[in-house]
Amino acid sequence: MALLVDSVPAERVGTASGVFNTCRQLGGALAVAIFGALVAQRPTFLHGLHISLVSAALLLLAAAIATLSLRSARQRTSRSVALSGLEAAA
Repeated sequence: MALLVDSVPAERVGTASGVFNTCRQLGGALAVAIFGALVAQRPTFLHGLHISLVSAALLLLAAAIATLSLRSARQRTSRSVALSGLEAAA
């Protein structure tokens, strides 16, 4: 959440936080509904469980990669801003 809040202008922090929390709640509700539907049938329970767990692992991996790439892009930007500030001061 801090990565998101730090990436928006100060006057939009409340809106960004609200959108983030809404998306998080919607994602949680959809995940429960979809994964529940996959494991609801007794004959296909094990197959549905495997699909659910693989899907969750892939989504977690995608989220981790996105977070790391956003974080590294932000660090590069903050370093270049700091260097330009040092050059301007010299």
